[in-house]
Amino acid sequence: MYKVFSKNDEISEEIKQKFIERLPKFEGETKYIISIGGDGTILRAMHKYLSIIDQVIFVGIHTGHLGFFMDFNYDMIDEIIQMIKENNCEMHQFNLAEATIKTKTKTKTFMCLNEFQLVKSNGVICFDLYVDDDKFENFRGNGICISTPAGSTGMNKSLGGAIVDPQLQALQITELASINSNAFRTIGSSLILNKNRKIKLNNFSENKIDICWDHLIEECEDVLELEVKLSEVVISMAYIHANPFFKRVKKAFL
Repeated sequence: MYKVFSKNDEISEEIKQKFIERLPKFEGETKYIISIGGDGTILRAMHKYLSIIDQVIFVGIHTGHLGFFMDFNYDMIDEIIQMIKENNCEMHQFNLAEATIKTKTKTKTFMCLNEFQLVKSNGVICFDLYVDDDKFENFRGNGICISTPAGSTGMNKSLGGAIVDPQLQALQITELASINSNAFRTIGSSLILNKNRKIKLNNFSENKIDICWDHLIEECEDVLELEVKLSEVVISMAYIHANPFFKRVKKAFL
């Protein structure tokens, strides 16, 4: 009924062992993923269990730094164990984002909770950016970041993007070192698009491009097109507070 995923540092491993010792060995399919660490830990857990994400609830226990997705502290073990035994918890759900890359030889789909980044770290990349089927701009720069509301406090914020209420269903496009001059021009600010918009990139100037999704990265060759949309797939996370997001924003940044 549950699996425990740990950051692998000393305190997280200690807490993991306590759960293993104190929780009975339930029969049946996994219902809870107990993630012990920080936001990076829960991202790794999500990608590990992506194939059953519609069947499980993630319980985040905070032993890391900011912990935007981690609502429980390590001194709440008794409360968490009782919640799992009774199979009763409050949940918040966050939509994942979905990217489909088409190359000359294959089509591949990626899912993320926080953001996608299309990056050319050692040079300038050029591509056309479409919103729905209308060309919006020709981009020149190091790349772009496309984030979910849940991920808007991460890389997106570091790039100057807006913090977005995670109860909104939207995607945000934020530039990475765009070139703006008399010869070349981009919008120069982030764009927040509703869930029904489709983002498409094509006409790439470079043969090899890095795509980053959450903490993962892959080099793609001969990219013809990249489409990004807000997915109907959601991740369910257990919470003990009605609206902890802005409390965490205040604690992290103010």
